[in-house]
Amino acid sequence: MKRTGELWDAFVNKQRVIILKRLQKYKNVDTASDSLKETGEVCYYQYYKSSTVSKYLLRTLDKIDEGSYAICNVYKKEIPIARIEIVPGAISCVGCDEEKIINS
Repeated sequence: MKRTGELWDAFVNKQRVIILKRLQKYKNVDTASDSLKETGEVCYYQYYKSSTVSKYLLRTLDKIDEGSYAICNVYKKEIPIARIEIVPGAISCVGCDEEKIINS
C-alpha cells in the first residue's frame, strides 16, 4: 500500500479509531474499580495498560496528527504495514524493539 492518497488516509483513520478505543478501555475507571473490588488492588496488567501502553498510544496519535505515523522513531524508516496492523500504536520497528530487549 502506498503511504499517500485516499487508501492510506482511510487506513490511518481506521488505526486512529482502534487506538482511541484502546485508550478508552485502558483508562476506564470502571475496569480499575472492578479490579479493586475483586482483589483489593489494581492488577499489574491494568496498571501497565493505563500507564505505559497509554503513553505510546497517545504518542502515536500525535504522530498521526504530525503526518509521521508508521515511521520508526529511531531509524526514521517506514514501519511495515503488517506490524502496524497488529500493533497500531507501534512507534518503532521490530528491529528497534529487539535491540532494546538485547541491550536491557
